[in-house]
Amino acid sequence: MKKRAIATLMVLLVSLAFMNPACAADKQQAGEAVILKGMVDDNNQFVDEQGQTYKMAVNEQAAKIMAQPGQKVEVKGTVMEKEGIKTIVVDKFIALPE
Repeated sequence: MKKRAIATLMVLLVSLAFMNPACAADKQQAGEAVILKGMVDDNNQFVDEQGQTYKMAVNEQAAKIMAQPGQKVEVKGTVMEKEGIKTIVVDKFIALPE
């Protein structure tokens, strides 16, 4: 009986150890849909009109914007924040007149 209780406790502890990182990953994936105006700087980061800097998740749309540093654009996407660093996943963008 004692061995069974110890085995059950071990299974419970292992389950909890794997559950906690999974919850943290869910929080990171949840994002806020936004429309922002700004431009890509020389570090391939998006800087909005208020001066807030965002890392850009690598995808086809972000690659197109990064190929045009300094071009004013309006981006539609999702912003996620982890440890104070904001990342934008660009769904689409349009170039704006200078």
